[in-house]
Amino acid sequence: MKTSATETIFAAWARLPGGWARSVRLTVAAGRFASVEPDQRPGPGDIRVDTALPGLVNAHSHAFQRALVARSEAPAQAAPGEFAGGDDVGSAVRSPRVDSFWSWREAMYDLAARMSPDALRVVARQLYAELLAGGYTSVVEFHYLFAAEPGEPGSRRGARVMMEAVAQAARDVGIRLIWVPVLYAYSGFGDAPPGPGQRPFVLAEDDYVAHLEEAMELEGALCRVGAGVHSLRAASMDMTQRVAAWARGKGRPMHIHIAEQPAEIEACLKATGQRPVSFLLAEARPDASWCLVHATHMDASERDMLAATGAAVCVCPTTEANLGDGLFGLAPWLAARAPLAIGSDSQVGTNAYDELRWLEYGQRLASGTRNVASHAEGQGRGAARCRPTADVLFDAVLRGGHRAAGLGGETERIGLVAGAAADLVAFRDEAARFAGHADASRLSALVFSATPPRADRVMTAGRWVLAEGACPGLAALRLSEFGSMMDSWFQA
Repeated sequence: MKTSATETIFAAWARLPGGWARSVRLTVAAGRFASVEPDQRPGPGDIRVDTALPGLVNAHSHAFQRALVARSEAPAQAAPGEFAGGDDVGSAVRSPRVDSFWSWREAMYDLAARMSPDALRVVARQLYAELLAGGYTSVVEFHYLFAAEPGEPGSRRGARVMMEAVAQAARDVGIRLIWVPVLYAYSGFGDAPPGPGQRPFVLAEDDYVAHLEEAMELEGALCRVGAGVHSLRAASMDMTQRVAAWARGKGRPMHIHIAEQPAEIEACLKATGQRPVSFLLAEARPDASWCLVHATHMDASERDMLAATGAAVCVCPTTEANLGDGLFGLAPWLAARAPLAIGSDSQVGTNAYDELRWLEYGQRLASGTRNVASHAEGQGRGAARCRPTADVLFDAVLRGGHRAAGLGGETERIGLVAGAAADLVAFRDEAARFAGHADASRLSALVFSATPPRADRVMTAGRWVLAEGACPGLAALRLSEFGSMMDSWFQA
């Protein structure tokens, strides 16, 4: 794919920090935008694109789960009345058997048990190419699969070879990787021992910290390292505090799953006397370097206290819908002007614009109102006139995603602006999608049109990694490799 010391792109339309601009020339040098100038004429040698936007950050991904997509959509077979939950929520859930997050988790354990480093590299490569086409240029890989080979427990060697597999997949495709291995020690509150399906996830705390240090040695221009714990039920608070201290000392982002399921709330209340977010706030004192994933079921007081810390929340609307998690309280979070990010999580959705649509539509279904994000932002800003919903959501997750990934420091420039990383996603002006749409509704045409948009070109750090809808890192042979592996696993 073309890479040069200096390159110029001419965009008929470009989404700049101040809104849409026409006839924009963007000069790229050393992986960053050297200049961004609207109302220009194209020059000789310019690469022309129709509609250009900043690449977004996928702030929460489990790459290996791409192999499970659409394979758990039939009712789980079980005896009538069988317990629906898992051991790690203790006695918090006792209900007639229903398909839920907890039954899906068993299928995920089965998949994890067969995932080798080679298999993970194939799956991650396929996923990351799909993410590029879906508008993402960076991905936070929240990783807890540490077995060097299927059937083995987690180990320091396993952590390294799994990182090498994922990092190679990211390099092949050209997406920026933020590697966030997470500590996983227990199956539930009270230091409950891990079950058989969790053996590949468990890493001794000393080995986990050693892996973080080793991982930093593998960093490069398109690979960064963060830290985290899987959840409050999978790590003690002492462990959580120590991992957070490591992340803070190294200036790295800190991630955690939290308050995704009502059963988790009940189990935390039983074990600690507090709800999960309240417990975390009191004991771990999260700050702006933290990202709380899901936070679906935090209450209003937790929300207000968390917003004051500057921590980001990452929502994963397509996954949360697929698993029946519930809906995040979007409106008050946006009104508080708190950081928001999105993630593909279990990979049932890999398009950033579709994720934004699901995020807004869930709120509309719950509230019986429209343009929820727009009105919420207007309330928070005290604005007399609200912006279009798609613009509100896009701008929020652009900023919040960089914050969650540790890419958006106080002095870092973000978006299509001089000095920012040259991460750009371009779409063709399809007649049906953009017909009649100008500045006010052009982003709405990408988010709310009938089908999710697919990028025509993608640049990451000044390098073209997708052109004319094709990713050189996912050649026909490699696509066949993914398909052959899936056939051998699921059609045998």
